[in-house]
Amino acid sequence: MIKKIYNNIFSITIYLLFTLFLTTPLYAQNLLVHKNLSISSISQDKLRAIYSMRTRVWSDGTPITVFILNPDSAVHRDFCLKKLEIFPYQLQRVWDVKVYSGTGQTPINLNSEAEMIRKISKTPGAIGYISDKGVTDNVKIIDIQK
Repeated sequence: MIKKIYNNIFSITIYLLFTLFLTTPLYAQNLLVHKNLSISSISQDKLRAIYSMRTRVWSDGTPITVFILNPDSAVHRDFCLKKLEIFPYQLQRVWDVKVYSGTGQTPINLNSEAEMIRKISKTPGAIGYISDKGVTDNVKIIDIQK
């Protein structure tokens, strides 16, 4: 009897998760960097290291400034899930540990994609992301390689 209840709960949970992913809009992501950086692609591992604040400088020695959109936004959630392959709450925990231990800081939180483009274009070494809309010549789009 108990096994049957657990099987039903499991089935319902899988159904709900499947429905959630099908009904959640997916946002294409563009990974942006400052236009003067000499990179055209980045590995997913390197991207995770940057966003988990383990890598703080580019290979040429330029300090990395990490920008994110509001953690509650759909674009941020999609970036975490699709590009970093980590849940947003897990990434937040990594940042919290760094802040509370005094060994790091959180990325700079921005409110809009337009602000993201503006900040990246004015900050040497900057990295961030947006959905497909609004890309300008003031920033460079780079590819993520798995």
